[in-house]
Amino acid sequence: MKRVLSVLLIASLVLPLVACGGPTPAPTKPKILLSMKGPGAGNPFWAQVEKGAKETATALNVDLTVLAPPAETDVATQISQIEDQITKKVQAIVVAPTDQAGLNPTFNKAKAAKIPVLFVDTNAPWPDKLTYIGTDNRNGGKLAGEFLCKTLGNKGKVALITGVLTQQTHIDRAGGGEDALKACGITIAAKQPANSLRDLGQTVMENILTANPDLKGVFATNDLMALGAMEAIKAAKKTGIVVVGFDANPDAATSILAGEMAASIAQSPYNMGKFGVENALKAIKGETIPKVIDTGTVVVDKSNAAQYGGKAPVAKKLIVRLVTDIGGIDDKSFNTTAYKGVQDAIAQLGIDGNYLQSKQQTDYEKNIQEFINGKADLIVTVGFLLGPATAKMALANPNTKFAIVDYTYPDCWPGAKVGTDCGSEKAVPNVQGLAFQTDQAAFLAGYLAAAMSKTKKVGTFGGLQLPTVTIFMKGFQAGVEYWNAQKKDSVKVLGWDTKADKGLFTGTFTEPDKGKTAAKSLIDEGADVILPVAGLTGNGAFTAAKDAKNVLAIGVDTDQCVSVPDACSVLITSVRKNMDVAVFDSIKSVQTGTFKGGTNYIGTLANNGVSLAPFHEFDSKISADLKKELDQVKADLISGKVKTGVAALQ
Repeated sequence: MKRVLSVLLIASLVLPLVACGGPTPAPTKPKILLSMKGPGAGNPFWAQVEKGAKETATALNVDLTVLAPPAETDVATQISQIEDQITKKVQAIVVAPTDQAGLNPTFNKAKAAKIPVLFVDTNAPWPDKLTYIGTDNRNGGKLAGEFLCKTLGNKGKVALITGVLTQQTHIDRAGGGEDALKACGITIAAKQPANSLRDLGQTVMENILTANPDLKGVFATNDLMALGAMEAIKAAKKTGIVVVGFDANPDAATSILAGEMAASIAQSPYNMGKFGVENALKAIKGETIPKVIDTGTVVVDKSNAAQYGGKAPVAKKLIVRLVTDIGGIDDKSFNTTAYKGVQDAIAQLGIDGNYLQSKQQTDYEKNIQEFINGKADLIVTVGFLLGPATAKMALANPNTKFAIVDYTYPDCWPGAKVGTDCGSEKAVPNVQGLAFQTDQAAFLAGYLAAAMSKTKKVGTFGGLQLPTVTIFMKGFQAGVEYWNAQKKDSVKVLGWDTKADKGLFTGTFTEPDKGKTAAKSLIDEGADVILPVAGLTGNGAFTAAKDAKNVLAIGVDTDQCVSVPDACSVLITSVRKNMDVAVFDSIKSVQTGTFKGGTNYIGTLANNGVSLAPFHEFDSKISADLKKELDQVKADLISGKVKTGVAALQ
């Protein structure tokens, strides 16, 4: 008896402990199926639906299963997936049906099992659905159609590219688009399905373009098809076709920012997934939910594409290439100064700049062609000798922009042979001429040289007898003669005679020794101020001046006291053509879209395109009165009161 009582006592003590301390079963998570009609991988729209559903399921402690057939046309796989979940006693189904009516028997099985069915993204006429969560697709299609109407001015031909023909989503979108297009009078030239696939969208678009070469617009009922259509348009090198998609996925938004697609209609796929899980949970709990839950639509264009994940295109560096004349890039004068404009653009505008040096005239076309092959946006050619070659290559390549330094078109004269003697009898549409009224600045240099001369003789020589060379010499002589007229003096110019159109020329721009010889011949005749207009050859004149001890010089093209510092001790000043500024401005105009081919820039004293350089070591040796006179002469040249005798460049 005592033994029995002991057992009962122990049992009475243990049972409460088991009841109080035993493990409590975890509450069962509600089981919800999200059946999408396409996989999230590779499709930004379904990826967002899936993300919204999963994040909401985690927050609400829901056991969520996400399934999708491999393609939106695979109705059989979606049926199999849903029916498998019904047998596994899923408690609610959120579905985007792949077929308008083909899944009704499956939905009836869910109804028989008392499983609520909620449609998301794609509506279908199954009468027992609990709700439809998604876009008013017909209204979204209408927005797309209205955008095309407005953009195309209510005229032209438009093509419709649709998804799977049996899917209500695409039926509604296409229908809304058709209604808007017909209402504004636009012709629907073609309507073809591409099953929501990008590659099929491209193929369909290729066929549409072949049949409708005058097409003006496209509405594709999802973005993947729109992007495929855009690829076909680009491959066909068509422009001006307005493409509108639907979904505003990040790839489409990026295309819009790149100026390819024009617009897309935005849905909220994330909210579709989110609202789907939230309302499925309410249905499981027996709560009432609305028959339609609209997630809204909005037109996405360049103004708001960044908000939808669009990435602005990385600005392509402008490719600028320069072809020198035979003087070479290191001539410390003409070519060097022109290339400085490219270097300044590299530093300030971020362009991609480089050059090729021409060693002989037969290099001109070859060098230009190399840059054309390299897809240069702007090719700058330097010098008079490149005139015919530049025109020839520009006319043969109308999509490439050119600027030519020290040259303008038209450049032919009676009897001249186009392509050999000259470049073109009329302006070249894709070439900007960069010319300089250097006679104006050279006029000031002549006036200054006459004032500084002690022997009453000054000299000049050129490399070749070209207009861009003799314009310096003519201006120089005119300036000396103006000094003589003003001061009743008789300073003589050696090496050039404007009336006779003859002078001293070395025949080269690249041999300083020949420049030294030419300068020495002028010095031997008594000249004590020399103006060499011969590129690198002219630098030899500075050596001759230094050797003579009592002879001065004036540089050309750039401030040669800077480019040839060893010559500063004899350089009074330089006649500057601000080619670097002109080249820089031409480059900038291409970058900003304001480039005007078929026109010419003319640098003058008035616009600071030409000028005298500072006096440097000679500043204290030039009297204040002479400086004032030079300022007045400059003002008179600008006003037209004083003329150089050289015709104004056009």
